[in-house]
Amino acid sequence: MDESVYIVFDGDAVIGFNEEGWQAKAFNFFYVNSGTDMYWKGTNIYLKREQVIDLLEYKEFLDGNNVYKLNNGFSNLFVDELKKDTKKTMRKLSSMGKYNKAELIEILKSGGDEAMETYDMVTNPPHYMLEDGTEVKHHIRSLLGDDGFKSWAIGNAIKYVSRYNDKGKPTQDLKKAQENIQMVIDVLGEQNDLD
Repeated sequence: MDESVYIVFDGDAVIGFNEEGWQAKAFNFFYVNSGTDMYWKGTNIYLKREQVIDLLEYKEFLDGNNVYKLNNGFSNLFVDELKKDTKKTMRKLSSMGKYNKAELIEILKSGGDEAMETYDMVTNPPHYMLEDGTEVKHHIRSLLGDDGFKSWAIGNAIKYVSRYNDKGKPTQDLKKAQENIQMVIDVLGEQNDLD
């Protein structure tokens, strides 16, 4: 059985729950970060798999880009960071990614982990996760800055493409190269937003 927990983030707000509200399908944005109006409604932001399925079926716009699977427990420090700056804190995590809503519901209903094994090893392999839940790539970016991070990711992409046929998992290595290129594209997009 899948013991993981999940966070659902729509780009601005985290969707949490309380047991009474959940039973009544009263889904709300429990953490709202809109300009200067920021407030926290006392609730649980960590969802169970069944709750994510309910939420996906209820909210049409959600897909894999809005759902974050957390294999390790998160401390109160993570929640405190989330309260201070939702978007910045969520950027430290990787979403489940390129699944549309129907695909993601099917994966979650089937138990989740086995169907996602290859994808997880591409986007957020467990051996690249620090104890506080931060992925190593985000730590590297904070150390190297944006330009250094882009060079590092391009170097990784070259490495994976160069040896994709040597380790017995050619598709996975090409997807890893693709993921590193996407990281560069994402940084460029963020920089353009700031210009």
